[in-house]
Amino acid sequence: MKKSFYKFIKKRLYKSPKIKNLEALKQYEINYDYTPPNLQNYFDGEVSILIVDKEYRGKNIGKKLLTDTFELAKKDNMKNLQILTDESCNYKFYEKLGCKKVLETKIRNKNTNQIIEMAFIYEKKL
Repeated sequence: MKKSFYKFIKKRLYKSPKIKNLEALKQYEINYDYTPPNLQNYFDGEVSILIVDKEYRGKNIGKKLLTDTFELAKKDNMKNLQILTDESCNYKFYEKLGCKKVLETKIRNKNTNQIIEMAFIYEKKL
């Protein structure tokens, strides 16, 4: 989604009474803010989370969601999308859809500096 729209959604999300632990969400965003300065303005849009419930995995739902997202982004004149993911996901999935890994980094807890996990940025040229 376009970054300006993401900011709008984020503000609404922070005000939502349905968020059970707002501080945990904010901490997640602090720790997972790993896009380096040279890539921050490079992408037209971003897919920052895609989760398919375990019960529905293996049924091409994620593939359908992403291919539809790519088509919508093209129609909105976007040229390249950033896809943020980490090792807890099947990140090789993005490579099968023609995405290129442009960054691999370690996520560290900003308070303790302990490594949490590996994270990746993929690029999809449209």
